[in-house]
Amino acid sequence: MKRLKISASAHRDLQNLAGHTRKRWGDEQKQSYLGEIRTAFQTIRENPEIGIDRSTLKAGYRSLACRQHIVFYRCDDDTILIARIIHHRMDIQTHI
Repeated sequence: MKRLKISASAHRDLQNLAGHTRKRWGDEQKQSYLGEIRTAFQTIRENPEIGIDRSTLKAGYRSLACRQHIVFYRCDDDTILIARIIHHRMDIQTHI
């Protein structure tokens, strides 16, 4: 199984997502949502081809939807890089 790496941008995305969710819906919902994101990461790790090919946005990128967010990632021989986690209403081209 490939190694999973989270980019600095994706890490910031997670921090922002967690902070916003906690402020708006509370800590329990924050934990639940982050758990779903972690499940999406594991799904990608187990089946890297599961995501939609997003090479038209950025070479080699794929994406997988997770509730209100889209996980963008790319794979090489032994690593999957989680590049960004973007809310579906955001302008993807600006943030990818």
